Amino acid sequence: MKIILATEDPEKKRFLKETVDSIRFDIEIVEDAYAAIEKIEKTVQEQIVILDFLLPGMNGAQVCEKVIRTPLRWRSFIYGIRSADPLWDPLLFLKSGGDGVLDFCDSMESVMIEIETASRLLQRQAKITQRLRVDAERYIPLEGIGSGGVSNVYRGIDRKLEREVAIKYLRSDFDSTISNSEAALQEARLLAKFIHPNLVTVFDYGESEEGAFVVMEIVEGESLQSMLESGGLRDSLFDRLVIESLQGIEAAHSQGVLHLDLKPANIMFGFMGSTGSEMHLKIVDFGIARDRHHTDGLKSLKSKTVVGSLPYIAPERFYGESLGRKSDLYSLGHIYYIGLTGRHAFLVDGIQAMIDAHLNTIPTSILEFRPELPLELNEWVMKLLEKKVEERFASALEALQAYQKINWDKKT
Repeated sequence: MKIILATEDPEKKRFLKETVDSIRFDIEIVEDAYAAIEKIEKTVQEQIVILDFLLPGMNGAQVCEKVIRTPLRWRSFIYGIRSADPLWDPLLFLKSGGDGVLDFCDSMESVMIEIETASRLLQRQAKITQRLRVDAERYIPLEGIGSGGVSNVYRGIDRKLEREVAIKYLRSDFDSTISNSEAALQEARLLAKFIHPNLVTVFDYGESEEGAFVVMEIVEGESLQSMLESGGLRDSLFDRLVIESLQGIEAAHSQGVLHLDLKPANIMFGFMGSTGSEMHLKIVDFGIARDRHHTDGLKSLKSKTVVGSLPYIAPERFYGESLGRKSDLYSLGHIYYIGLTGRHAFLVDGIQAMIDAHLNTIPTSILEFRPELPLELNEWVMKLLEKKVEERFASALEALQAYQKINWDKKT
C-alpha cells in the first residue's frame, strides 16, 4: 500500500515516516495542494492520502472538493490532519469528500491502526472490483449502491468517457422463462426506446464472467423511500412527484414499456442542471419491465414467486389477468397515498393479508389524516386505487390532466 503525505511541516513528515516504516508501507511526500490532486486523479493503485489543513494553493477541504468527482477518486482513502487553526473544521472536511481525520497528537500506535484500517477497506474494495470483471478496457465497478430481488447495482467508472455510471447485474433467477443474458438485453432494449428527463437512461449492454449487465446513468440524490421515512411530503414536493412521475410513466407507456415494479425505492430525486440546483425526479430500476404486448410471463401470481413489490402490486396480477398500463397507475396510486398521509394504504402484516387487502379492502380516505386537503384530491387518488381495471384512469396522461384540474385552494 502506498501513502501520499501532503504537508510542509517537518515534524509531521518525521512522525508519519516513522509510523509508516513500522508497518512497511511506501510513502511519498508532496508539499502543495496541486501535487496532491494530481496523485489522486492519476493513481494506478489503491493509496492512502493524508492532507495537511493548509497547503500552498488551497486547504485540505478544497482539495477534496476538487477531486470528489474524479473518476479514480475511489482508489484513494483521504485523511485530513487535525489542525489547531481556528478555520479547521473536520465536519467540513468530511462533507467535502474526505474519508477520515487523523490527529497527530495521538500515539503512533493509534495513527497506525487508523492507516491499517483504511488499507484493509481499500484492499477489500479492490477485491470486489477484481471479481466483478465487466470490461477491463471500458468499465470499472466500484462500490455496491443497491440490491433487489432481480439485480445488484454498482457505482462504476466508464474509463473511455471518464464518467460515473451505474452497472446493473441482472439475476437469472427472477424469471425462469428467460436467461440472465436475455433479461439484461431485454431491459437495455426497452430502456433504449426512450430518452426522457424523468426516466433513467441506458448507455450500454454486455456480458462478463459475473453475468449479463446493463450500464446506465447514475442518479445522484435521495430516494422517495428515504424521504418518506419522516412522514408525508410537503405539498410542493408532492406536486412535483405527481407531475414528473406521471410524465415519465406516460413516456414509457407511449413506447409500449410497462415498469411493473413502481415503489418509493425506485423513484429518485436528484439535483441536476449546470448549477446542480435544479431538482428532477427519475424513475429507475426497470428490472422486470415488459413490452405491454408480452406480459404473459408475469401475469399470474399463483406460483410461489411474487414478482414485484407486494404493497404496490395491482389486484389483476393476483387474478392472473393480463397486465397493462393501468397496473402501473395502481402502483403510483399507493405511492401518492403514502406521499400525502405518510402511511401505507393497507397497514397489514403478512403476505396473505396484503393480498387480501389488495383484493377486498377499500383504503381509508386521505381526508381522515389530512382533512385540510381538497375532496377532489382524495377522489383522484382513490380512482387510481380502484380494484377494477376499467374504473381507473385510462392512461397516465389522463390522470395527469385530471390532477392539474384540482383546485388545491378548495377545501372539503
